[in-house]
Amino acid sequence: MVQVADQIKILLVEDDAADAQLIRRLISRRRFNSEVTELNDGEKAIRELKEISAGKGSQPDLVILDLNLPLKDGFEILSFIRGDSKLKELTVIVLTASTNDADKLRSLSLKANGFVSKNNGFKTFTNDILTAIEDYWNDRSKSK
Repeated sequence: MVQVADQIKILLVEDDAADAQLIRRLISRRRFNSEVTELNDGEKAIRELKEISAGKGSQPDLVILDLNLPLKDGFEILSFIRGDSKLKELTVIVLTASTNDADKLRSLSLKANGFVSKNNGFKTFTNDILTAIEDYWNDRSKSK
């Protein structure tokens, strides 16, 4: 069960403002105690992650990462995270509108912790996002 007193820091990398707003709304409705940093393109995400790796920012607990981003795609960001010694253990949930199985396989081969499709209908999409966040939260609570 989610402990409301625990706080998680979420880095949301999503270029679709409506999807980002939906994810924020879902998080707040479930009453997760969270701090959400939102970035809308891949270059901003890489810059932020470099700052975090250099100790100049607060490391997120969870990254929700869209694949289809402007400037740098989610695969590049995921590769950067997994290649950085200070970031490689971050929990990353890939979020995409892609229906291509190769995108899912590539994400998982890059060690994404989860994969959520935006194209499975609204109810399934929202349930999948919440399940991914709750799974992370519950795993975190067990390790304390």
